[in-house]
Amino acid sequence: MSSDEERRRKEKVEAKVQAMLAADARNRELANEAAMEAAAAMRVDPEAELRRRRQERLRRHPWVPAGVLVTAGILAAGLMQFRAGNREASNRFMRYRIMAQGITLGLAMLSLAATPTVDPVTTPLVPMEAVQSTDAQEGVSSRY
Repeated sequence: MSSDEERRRKEKVEAKVQAMLAADARNRELANEAAMEAAAAMRVDPEAELRRRRQERLRRHPWVPAGVLVTAGILAAGLMQFRAGNREASNRFMRYRIMAQGITLGLAMLSLAATPTVDPVTTPLVPMEAVQSTDAQEGVSSRY
């Protein structure tokens, strides 16, 4: 193969790659636009969504906040004993605090292990119907 033929072949391949990259970027851009439109159509109040997520977390993992509060209480009691000059009691409370931290961490791990997971790659942020209907209107092939 001559160098001119090889150069032309490389240019053709490079042009095809550039065209594919441009098409992929345009598809991603359209998908992002569709996601933004769907999110706007749902009119989600960010503060209400944050409250809902906190309540859901508390419902799924109720022992974790309780463990944190118990650990903080033991720490406060230990610091009060330290300030009062009672070193033995302060040391005992610090040991209890370490045990409470370990129990809280164990409860957090158990509750996370018991919670069903959602794959962020395959789970869309917006309803698929919204993305697919926008794709159909735009004439874009959907990858979902």
